[in-house]
Amino acid sequence: MKGDIVMTKISIEMKNMADFQKFSQIAVNSEFPIKIKSGTAVVDARSLLGIFTIDWTKPVDVEFDSEDIKTREFLKAFES
Repeated sequence: MKGDIVMTKISIEMKNMADFQKFSQIAVNSEFPIKIKSGTAVVDARSLLGIFTIDWTKPVDVEFDSEDIKTREFLKAFES
């Protein structure tokens, strides 16, 4: 299901390893870039190395442009 391309910014937090696996899977398979911002650091969510450099003890900001409504809804499930 497709709609208009919308820039979305959400704050997320990971509660367990299953959350990391789900998030990583959607990021790697996405057709659009997903950025993770924590403080002054900005990493590509497709980069496993980048994901592990982020401080996950607190919520982080995730930004992405997507026309895929299901992807937006999935990522919003992590919203804190």
